[in-house]
Order: sequence, then C-alpha cells, then structure tokens
Amino acid sequence: MAAVTLEKVKVLLKREEERCVRERAKSKALFEEAKKNLVGGVPMSWMRIWTGGFPVFVDRAEGVYITDADGHRYLDLCLGDTGGLCGHAHPRITEAIYEQIKNRGTTTMLPTEDSIWVGKELERRFKLPCWQILMTATDANRMALKAAREYTGRRLILAFNGTYHGSVDETLCVNIMGYLINAPGLMGPIVEDPSVMTRMIEFNDVDALNTAAHHPSRDPADTFWLEDGRLLRTQTSAVQIRVMQSRKPPVRIINPGRCYRRDTIDATHAANFHQIEGLLVDLVPFGDAFVARELEWLNGPMREWWGLDGLLTGSRLAHLREEGQSRPGSRERLVRFGIRAKDGRPIGVFSLMGIDMTHRRAEVDAGIGDPDYWGGGYGSDAMLLITAYAFDWLDLRRLWLRTRDDNLRAQRQVEKCGYTREAVWRHLVHFGVRHHAMLSYGLLREE
Repeated sequence: MAAVTLEKVKVLLKREEERCVRERAKSKALFEEAKKNLVGGVPMSWMRIWTGGFPVFVDRAEGVYITDADGHRYLDLCLGDTGGLCGHAHPRITEAIYEQIKNRGTTTMLPTEDSIWVGKELERRFKLPCWQILMTATDANRMALKAAREYTGRRLILAFNGTYHGSVDETLCVNIMGYLINAPGLMGPIVEDPSVMTRMIEFNDVDALNTAAHHPSRDPADTFWLEDGRLLRTQTSAVQIRVMQSRKPPVRIINPGRCYRRDTIDATHAANFHQIEGLLVDLVPFGDAFVARELEWLNGPMREWWGLDGLLTGSRLAHLREEGQSRPGSRERLVRFGIRAKDGRPIGVFSLMGIDMTHRRAEVDAGIGDPDYWGGGYGSDAMLLITAYAFDWLDLRRLWLRTRDDNLRAQRQVEKCGYTREAVWRHLVHFGVRHHAMLSYGLLREE
C-alpha cells in the first residue's frame, strides 16, 4: 500500500475543489452577482464557509432534501439548525402558515391567543413553567446568559472549544495551545483578552464540564467519588486546614490517615495507602535573613507572578522600602512576616498592607519565594496564620487581596482558605505579551 503523503493529499484536494467549482457553475455565477449587494456575497457571513470558496445556492427544498441551482440533490442533515426539524415544505406546516398570513396577518408586535397555547404546550413537553420567545438561537443564548448572571451574580461563562454557540461574543474565542484568544477574523471584539469573561473546555470533556476548575478532582491525581456526592480524600492536608482554623500559632501536629487515589498500581503508587505528615508552622519577624532572600525571589521564579519585567537591584529595593516607610503613618499601616521551613530556612513573605483601624480592614500580600516549597501547603498554612492574626489579634473585620487571572495556584490557595472572588479588574496589568486582569478576593471575619 502506497504511503499517504501531504503532497498527495494537496493534489487530491485541489482536484476535488476544481471539480466542485466546475459542476456548480450557476451557483458560482449567483455568488459573484450577490457580492455586489451582500457583504461577502451571502445573507449571513458564516454561509461563505464552503468547499470551493463559495456556497451552493438553493433552488428548492422538500422533506429532508435540498436541490441547488445546478440541479444537485443533497440530504440535508442541518434542517435549518432545527428550524426545519419537521422537514422542508411540510404540507400541514405550510397550510398553517398560509392561513395565518392570509387571515390574521403577521408582525403585529403584540400577543395573540395562540401564544398562550404555545406556552402551555412548552410546559407540557419540557416540564418548565415559564418561557420567553426569541427569534434566533443567538438571541436565546444571550438572554439565557443574562438571566443566569442576574440570578447567580457570576460573570464568567463556560464554553466548548471549537464549537459554535451563535454570535455571542463571549463564545467567539478559541483555546490554542493553552492560550485563549478571540476567534481569528472576529470583528469588534468586546475585550482584547477573552479570558476575562470566558473559560473554555474541550468538547466532550465531561469531567471538566461538571467540576469546577479549582476542585481537587481536576488535579492530576483523580479522586474517587461516592454516590451521595462525597469524595474520598487524596491526602491528609485537609486536617491541616481544620487545625489551622481552630488553633493559634505556633502549630505542631502529626497527622496520619488513609488516602485514596486513582493511580496506576506499581512499585511507588497505590490506589489505597496510609499517609503520615507533620506540620510545623510559625510566622516570624521579617528580619535581615529575609531581606537578603527577598531580592533573590523577586528576580527569580516569582518575578513572573509579581509582574516585574525588569531586574530589581538591591539599591532600588531599598529605595522603594524607605520610600514606603517615609509616608505618614506608614509604619502603622504595614506589617510584614517571614515564613520559614522547619530547618529555619526563609522561604517566603506575608504582609498586611494598608491597615485601616478605623474601618478595620487590610490588604494581604503573600508569596512563597522558594520554588522548592511550592505545592507543599506552606502558602495555605501561612495564609491561614496571617488571616488569624488579622482577625484575632488586630481585631480587623475585612481582608482582601489581588492576584493575576493566570495565577491558578494562588486562586486555588485563597479559595481553599475561604476567600471569595469579588471583582475582576480587566486589563489592569501588562506582563509578557498581553494584558492581564486582576482578580479581587475578600474575606469577612464572620465568614
């Protein structure tokens, strides 16, 4: 069997396209005529997406078949995107439409008695009591999104990658190699960065569709779900969270427990195993040891998440710190803590900034600077400590923080610690090759 090469495919494709054009000369002539008055030569722009560079022009349609201007007959699997679901030119439908136009008129912009019957029939068939009638699927999608946003208070939508959802701007984007971009050729997009209003998942990815992006079951170690909606724990870190919420630092615990993961069984993996972990967490004053490491972190792997494009020198960092301390009241408005591992090694910094004792609020700024300790729970533990310090010792009532829209690790961390997303500041910062939104999270003491 001869090998299939790209060059051979191109030759065959060119031959078939030329045959398609040759056998549909009348449709091509109609297309050229239509371009004089219709944008793109078609009533609706998507009709141009057709083999040969132009669409076939329909002469007539009956039942499930359409016939083009050149006499070719096609089995119609679209049926007007369900508008012709009962078939084209169905006798009973055409008679009913004819009687309506002849005896009762159309487009009065007012309800008729028939609309009451339609509403009742829709309820009978689909078991939903209330309905609104719109003329297109696009309008229906837009209205559904408006209603959902009004009811839930949420703004982001979830769409399938590479599929068509009508001319709804939030869905006219594609995920290419992990980057969400507006669909090529899209006219007048609402936003330059579609990620501020859309999340995209692959078609038929049921797990991604049914489970929130930050949920543990979306992690590489899939979890076991029970029929009542609970899931078996994949690790014992949940105990750490409960301890941190109920005790004041310093915290020292040993936490054994049985865990379950959907791992392939081999010499180092098992579906059921026991895990033992210890926790030693404390916040310490931000001293010289942390000052020396902070510059290394700011110019290292954490530079991207903190949005620093240029190299930060020691003198510039010292100047910025002195400038901040020189502002009136700044020493009372800023509290900084260092985070260290059990061996005393500095690994990160947590701060309370803009402490307002009148309104009892402050902004949290945090970061584990040492990449060796990323993903180990240190950030979550320290976040709970700084939160407890702010609420229990400083008697604050509200904390808030910001993170970039692409910093998924930070989003998971703060949501796990109880913070709620409150706002999206679109195109607030520019880093790398595009603008990014900043997500604002907040937490009230009573929460």
